[in-house]
Amino acid sequence: VSFPTIHPRMILFLILEASASEAGDLRDLDISLLDDDARKLKSFQHPFVVESSLNEGIPINMVVIAELLNLELPRHGSYLIEAKIDDSRASVPLYAIQI
Repeated sequence: VSFPTIHPRMILFLILEASASEAGDLRDLDISLLDDDARKLKSFQHPFVVESSLNEGIPINMVVIAELLNLELPRHGSYLIEAKIDDSRASVPLYAIQI
């Protein structure tokens, strides 16, 4: 693999929790690729609908699957994939290795 390189397809699985009052709401999941200096290299928008609640008052746990296409990695090294909804955010490291 030489850099820069394009990763043609990446699938991101997220487990999200919502309150029962959010059932049926349309939400926007913002996904960003950040370099090791926290610069945003690419952003993806992934709209989804909060699933229905089976039990009133109990939080809803759901799996959201996001497909990231043509992710450009400018060099080998460390990156972060950050997922954000409103003020909540989570990240996972991504390592691009020269083979």
